[in-house]
Amino acid sequence: MQKKEVLYSRFYVHYNQSSGELEALLLNILGGQKKYSTVKIGGISISVMRNDDYDETKITDINDGFLSYRYTFEIGQDTTEPNQKIFSQVPGKMLTYFWDNNIPAVACYEFEEDLPERGGYLSPNVPRPK
Repeated sequence: MQKKEVLYSRFYVHYNQSSGELEALLLNILGGQKKYSTVKIGGISISVMRNDDYDETKITDINDGFLSYRYTFEIGQDTTEPNQKIFSQVPGKMLTYFWDNNIPAVACYEFEEDLPERGGYLSPNVPRPK
């Protein structure tokens, strides 16, 4: 039996609407379908959750304020043959959409060099909460 590998990214988004509205936004951006609280796009799953570490007083910290954004996503591709290039397109497309619409977002991913602005961490070119 072939061992499964998992590509994984964590995403932080500061969005002032409900998680249901955020899931609907993801479906609009990416297509796919919603199954329970997960958005599915091909072999990629995105779970949208309220961030347990959400703290309005910390979100403006340039170094690690993103860890306190209102929402966090877990993005995973669970397969015997993960495709890093295809997987990177999903968070890349999400980041671009969020930033173009002035929504603060940061992605944490082993292959951040494949993402726009290297995932947004410490980039002066991405929106931050005020």
